[in-house]
Amino acid sequence: MSNKFIPFYFPQLHAIPENNKWWGENYTDWDRVKVAPALTKNHHQPRIPLNHNYYDQSLADTIKWQIDLATSFNIYGLNFYHYWFNGKLLLEKPIQLFKNINHDLKYCITWANETWSKRWDGKFNEILIKQEHAVDYDEWTAHFNYLIQFFEDERYIRIDAKPVFLIYRPDIFPQINAFLKFLEDKCKERGLPGIYAIGIKAYETTNKDVYNGFDAVLKFQPRIFFGKGKGEKTSLAMKVQARLRHLPEKYQLILGDLKYKLQRSTSYSIDDFWKSLLHEAKLDLYSEKKIYESVLTDWDNTARYGIRAKYFSNASPEKFEYYLKELIETLSKDNRGQDNYIFINAWNEWSEGAYLEPDEKNQYKYLEVLKRLAI
Repeated sequence: MSNKFIPFYFPQLHAIPENNKWWGENYTDWDRVKVAPALTKNHHQPRIPLNHNYYDQSLADTIKWQIDLATSFNIYGLNFYHYWFNGKLLLEKPIQLFKNINHDLKYCITWANETWSKRWDGKFNEILIKQEHAVDYDEWTAHFNYLIQFFEDERYIRIDAKPVFLIYRPDIFPQINAFLKFLEDKCKERGLPGIYAIGIKAYETTNKDVYNGFDAVLKFQPRIFFGKGKGEKTSLAMKVQARLRHLPEKYQLILGDLKYKLQRSTSYSIDDFWKSLLHEAKLDLYSEKKIYESVLTDWDNTARYGIRAKYFSNASPEKFEYYLKELIETLSKDNRGQDNYIFINAWNEWSEGAYLEPDEKNQYKYLEVLKRLAI
């Protein structure tokens, strides 16, 4: 068995017309990253890329640099966020460039199937683009016809010979099992053995059947951990948020404004995070359905939420290596015969302080950890 690290890839670091309209001319997430405030004396903000490399993902040279960097540190593949809104694509340029460049780095796709609003600014009712999740076989066919170019790529990640496709929020997709059956049938029509569908679990859900149609579940961190509410200075907003998760999406948007106004920053211990993850990973080995774990180097979303941020106060490359080794040892006890596929949040989520790319503080240390452990 080998360790195959698959970081999530965030494609928001280039300008698109829609973001120009919603957030301002030539907006990218770098705008927020550059001005993120330090909330306490020892708070590591702003996060600065090594050599101030505030790159543009619409350029082939940028994608080539990322491919070469990932390859040189034994990253198995990148997991691209995919934004499809009832036939409308957004932020698709990076994956298209990636596909068209000659290289051997593998990849897969996560459909980030949420509605976009201005929640970063506390404007939950200001919808930017709505995700309808309608049962529309013409639209589903159009979606599949876009995805199949990637599924049939020899570099696309497959498990049991099936292309891996992840869905971020199965819990808000009422007809999720019908959609998965549709993808399965369409893949078989193209000569593939089916689809290997992974449902991401970021929040608790009262719908026990939502993951039935999936081959596996991915526990998305740190959302799972934050849901336990174990941070310092835990605010009333955390309690409000816990109740909101069980409500339909439209009510979450209405009450989101209240949650936002109540919220204040919350710091967490990276040690508590890892101990919780490791404890649950041992239990997950006995799950009837295959469970994949996700890890992170750090987390700090001050760039997006300011004084309402959540962040870890004591992350380091040394702790990352220490705990990741323990997770690998735990996963190696799984008797299902698979390699250790370990998802990482993230390759380049700079606005959430979750990235592997080199920065001015740690340079290449996190990547060096993965290179040592990818055996």
